Amino acid sequence: MTLRAYFCSLFVALLCACAPRSGASDAQSNAALAPSDVVRSDDAEIEEDAAVEPSSDGAARTGDGGAGGDAEVEEPFTPPTQIVARGTWVPVRKEPRRDAALAGYLRAGTIVRVRGTRVSRETCPIRRELRREGGWYQLEAGGYVCVGGALAAPWTDERHELRPTQPDLDAGMPYRYAIVYGRTAVFRAIPTHDEMRDNRGWRLEFERRDGGASSSSSSESSSRRRRSGDDDDDDRPRRPQLGDLRGERGSIVVRRLLTGMYVALDRLIRDRESDAVYWRTQSGGIVPAGPLSIWGRWSDFRGAVMGGSTHLPYAFMNSMSGFLYRIVREGRGAELARRVQRHRGVQLAANSEPVVIGENRYWRTEADPNLAVKEANVGLALQRPRPSWIGATERWIDIDLQQQVLTAFDGETPAFATLVSTGRRNNNENEHFNTPSGQYRVYAKHVTTTMDGDTAGDNPYSIEDVPWVMYFHESYAIHGAFWHGQWGWRMSHGCVNMAPEDARWIFNWASPQLPEGWHGIFSGESETGSPVVVHHGDRPPPAYRPRRRRDGDEF
Repeated sequence: MTLRAYFCSLFVALLCACAPRSGASDAQSNAALAPSDVVRSDDAEIEEDAAVEPSSDGAARTGDGGAGGDAEVEEPFTPPTQIVARGTWVPVRKEPRRDAALAGYLRAGTIVRVRGTRVSRETCPIRRELRREGGWYQLEAGGYVCVGGALAAPWTDERHELRPTQPDLDAGMPYRYAIVYGRTAVFRAIPTHDEMRDNRGWRLEFERRDGGASSSSSSESSSRRRRSGDDDDDDRPRRPQLGDLRGERGSIVVRRLLTGMYVALDRLIRDRESDAVYWRTQSGGIVPAGPLSIWGRWSDFRGAVMGGSTHLPYAFMNSMSGFLYRIVREGRGAELARRVQRHRGVQLAANSEPVVIGENRYWRTEADPNLAVKEANVGLALQRPRPSWIGATERWIDIDLQQQVLTAFDGETPAFATLVSTGRRNNNENEHFNTPSGQYRVYAKHVTTTMDGDTAGDNPYSIEDVPWVMYFHESYAIHGAFWHGQWGWRMSHGCVNMAPEDARWIFNWASPQLPEGWHGIFSGESETGSPVVVHHGDRPPPAYRPRRRRDGDEF
């Protein structure tokens, strides 16, 4: 058996911008655990030649193409108590059939417990070697998984499969990550010498036609045109788009990578023939180790958990040159007292009102009422009224775009507050990424999910396995961000960025709760997700409108 066969898998072609995954796609990776498995997506699995095809009455029939084959005799078996996910994305259905709505999904390598024996075989493709045990099983946490095909299999403690590294659920960063420097590619398997040579420092077809114009030369020429006032787009060197980076059909290349993209890492692999070193990614791809640099520079900032002596109002220093001020002349003046480090939390006096001095507003500290912070320099977490459509004991999230602060409430009681980075603004109308104000509910949660997209003035971006993701409106999500630490400043493409540890805290606190072993859960149109209220300061947001399923949604 060759290393190529062992590591053959498809890469996950994931979300544009911050769009959530709703189901397996043709380009989706499903990383196999056993060397003999050819991995396919949920939809492609039914075409597998080696599968036992379920008949309309649920009896298993052999899939050898013979017309009018007799149903196989049901063989006795001991049902498994646990199953292992063998695909990167293993759907958990609300009912035991392939067209049922999604409840959530599992990730490759996770082991979960099941209840009793199988409930059905209908519409569940089963491999020949698992024809006795195969079928739909109900998970202990609810939902049904098709077991016995390419995506899930029975698991016993005697099995010794090499499973992908599982996410660290107790850390802000669930996986190891690497940033790409230069141009490289994600391969389906370890490439041969010729395949590696052909894809090292690749150029796209239009770049060859344009004489190999790089992104840097494109930026320089664009800058020259702006200075000269030439707005003609026709002669501008074209920038790569995400679609340009996809590998050709039948090629060993899944997709190409540009400088600044991020991948989530599983383990190192050394090719015995060439002695070359590669990283296997969490999505099952193979990437040369040379262009990758391990990312270890994420922010250790943390917000404030409310309770005891920590309460609202609360301030986070947001200025690079922030100070505490001494209130003088009976509240008619303010003098510099001492510098406060950026992002430092400051407990403000309970039930206090701002002191207005000239055009500035100051908030007194609890430790010393004569000291205060200037409102313009901080992000303020304030007590907010609970909207009437939110239950009296319901957990809900308030996001103030003006203050760049997220505050979590348990009914009327504050539970947590922190700085965030929401969608950035730009003078270029094509590059507005404002986070939309409104009242929503969390409708999907992912331990990690990949985000990518094209932007008008830059190369495409791609970040594998963004951590602690909660979608609340269309493709807008609250999630951890490890690629910057500018909390309190607008930085994102529209999502609400949080420091990784803060994102993990709010992810575990908010509803719906993720069952043990699951990688993602969907609340869909149900009213079970935590409410999210997004607003600008005291300006009231648009009214709450329940989410409605869109065409193509599976949940």
